[in-house]
Amino acid sequence: MSPSNLVVQPELDEDTETWPVPKELIKEYNEVRNNYHVLPLPVYDAQNHFVEPPQVNNALKNALVEIHFGIIHYKIGRSGETHDSFTAAPKQLIVLKPAPIQIPSAYKRKNVRSGPVRPKGFEDFRKDMPPDPKGKGVASGSRG
Repeated sequence: MSPSNLVVQPELDEDTETWPVPKELIKEYNEVRNNYHVLPLPVYDAQNHFVEPPQVNNALKNALVEIHFGIIHYKIGRSGETHDSFTAAPKQLIVLKPAPIQIPSAYKRKNVRSGPVRPKGFEDFRKDMPPDPKGKGVASGSRG
């Protein structure tokens, strides 16, 4: 093969190699990477550290964030018949408060066919209380 028949791939940046991309969009994603200089939207955590693109989705999910954006104004139409159009362009995101840690529910599972949920038993909070004088077997609070 002569050197003139070789296709030289443009050198791609290493940053975008690790970005999470759905399988059905990889072809389009690689086309964008080959033709454009891809820049991540800057995202910073609560300690002002840059969040790498593969971790952005987890950092933003259910978090309280501060969004900085620019507004672009367009005046559309002819003289006397114009209207204004505005577009917002995000510039950076700062996580102010990360999402609270959520304890997964015992009732949520991926496959309901795997059988019923058998939660662990609860400690009987009435075990140290004197028996109910009314005989109803219900713990009652005092009324004052």
